[in-house]
Amino acid sequence: MDKAKKKELKEQYKAKSRQKHLLNLAGNNNRLISEFVQIELGKDLPEISYDIIMNALYGSDLTQKIYYKILEKAYKSDKKNTTLFSKKINDAMDGFSDYLKAIYHSYQFESAIAIGDIDKEFTFEGELEKELLDNKLERLMAAYKLMKNNEMLRLIEAAKSTDDYDSLQEIAFGYNPQEMDNHRLEFIKKNWKEFELK
Repeated sequence: MDKAKKKELKEQYKAKSRQKHLLNLAGNNNRLISEFVQIELGKDLPEISYDIIMNALYGSDLTQKIYYKILEKAYKSDKKNTTLFSKKINDAMDGFSDYLKAIYHSYQFESAIAIGDIDKEFTFEGELEKELLDNKLERLMAAYKLMKNNEMLRLIEAAKSTDDYDSLQEIAFGYNPQEMDNHRLEFIKKNWKEFELK
């Protein structure tokens, strides 16, 4: 068997194995897992309509629905995507509206803060990591400027000026998830046309 055929068979086996694993996870009660699995299986998530947006009571629930729908669109943007956890997904964001990018980047960032990983969002080793971090922080600053969220802009500026773990944790304690959820809910409802996603 030549190398090309062997590689092709290996890829087919990996794809079938992954498909089987995803199907086993499809009925998982954990929403995070089940949504990721649905996307990777190529199934459409429920659309985000005007009614869903306007009837939303909690920013966190609506943000999460929009975030998953954005991931679905990014995943489907390239038929070669095999996982949601790849650089291609982040690259696909460049083609999305500033409003969708704002939700995508702020959701990821605030999720990291909520689990106590603020240090991973602001520390780096070496020039390459510094450049990647600077690019990420630029996207975050743009997201929070668009949302007119001065509190998060202040938090990011304060965190950028330190590399001390304890100081970063103190800054994270200033993060108020309920206030941010309410702010984002208002932002989404005000700009509802940007978030209608089929």
